[in-house]
Amino acid sequence: MSEHKRLYNLLQLIGLLGKPGGYPVKRLAKRFQVSTRTVYRYFEILRECGFEIEKSGNRHRFKSLPESQNLLPLFSAEEAAVINNAVLSLHSDHPQKAVLLKKIRILAKPEQLVELITDVKTSKAVSLLMEAIRQRKRVILHHYHSPSSDTVLDRVADPIGFSINMKYLHAFEPEHQKVVQFKPERIGRVEITADSFEPDERYRIEKPDLFGMNGVPGAVVSLQLNRRAIHLLLEEFPESAAIIEQDLTGFENLSGPGNNLKVNLPVKGFEGEGRFVLGLPGEANALGPPEFLRYLEERMNRSTLFRNVKKVKEM
Repeated sequence: MSEHKRLYNLLQLIGLLGKPGGYPVKRLAKRFQVSTRTVYRYFEILRECGFEIEKSGNRHRFKSLPESQNLLPLFSAEEAAVINNAVLSLHSDHPQKAVLLKKIRILAKPEQLVELITDVKTSKAVSLLMEAIRQRKRVILHHYHSPSSDTVLDRVADPIGFSINMKYLHAFEPEHQKVVQFKPERIGRVEITADSFEPDERYRIEKPDLFGMNGVPGAVVSLQLNRRAIHLLLEEFPESAAIIEQDLTGFENLSGPGNNLKVNLPVKGFEGEGRFVLGLPGEANALGPPEFLRYLEERMNRSTLFRNVKKVKEM
């Protein structure tokens, strides 16, 4: 396996182990197409880098951390130099010296990681956003595509940090006076402005919903799920078990294809749950609210339009 592939797997693993429910080793091995022994080696690498991994049943996950600690830390050149010199002063036999030096050098230049896991366009945007985070400068996210509203707009934001797997940018949006998530690949271009910002209590990152979303609108979505859909929900989003625990009582003892379970799930935005429902046609059916039903209808219409346009182009 190449070093690039191993690093990519480790970054993805950090995101997966950060989920409240964690993941079984066998499922991680299948996801990364490696052996279970390799997964355990990944665990050891992460432990050497300071991550604490705990086991609950057959699932592994990181020990709970405040949400702010799930952001990728960015050191300035000056901060990195100070810490680097402090570590260098440790005795040569100190067991953590080599590990700390390696970690400092990675976090001081995370742009090197970006180039491994993103395309050229996204890499440029992420590098500019990292610089804005260090300088605490407001940015304009030009031509940001929001699938939930099907809009392409310029968005003004104060970037706070990236999730530790670099999948999301957390930023305070002055227009809506709240912290929202942006996906870097949906940004057309990043412009760093001359305006500075100073984070306050409004910049606090809230815990995302069980689908990993932290947007708008906030709602409770009702679904009717068959047995397979229930198992997939619990497997992919294990934290849902605590939400639907009462609904599950007695359901597992029932049998037959006609048995369905109605569940109510609180969400922050419809994108995550929408993907789940649309990925299981006939097995996961949306009951409400009306806003969610309209969202699904719009997504299906756009998908049909895209397929028709593609067919025309191929003719």
